[in-house]
Amino acid sequence: MTDKNVEHKEIASEHIKADAPRRSTTMVWISALSALLAWVCLIWLNGYVALGLGIAGLILGFITTLRCEGSQRRLAITAVVASAIVVVVLLSFMMVIWIALGS
Repeated sequence: MTDKNVEHKEIASEHIKADAPRRSTTMVWISALSALLAWVCLIWLNGYVALGLGIAGLILGFITTLRCEGSQRRLAITAVVASAIVVVVLLSFMMVIWIALGS
């Protein structure tokens, strides 16, 4: 194997890396922002607004975990977990209140 072959393979691998399509990270950031806003709305605003933002963050997080790789995927998983916690806590609290008021 000569030095020319090694250089040719390095150039080819650089060319492949340059042609890889770049994925947009907008959806990942929107899902993370939605999860954070759900927690903030839970503190200062209505629980229904927090529930809506939590569900939106959950759906967007699930979508982006399938589309992204690497650190964006980890951010999307974090957004899914944060949104799921808000949704589960709020729904369980609302169900307890509805059952208690119904009886």
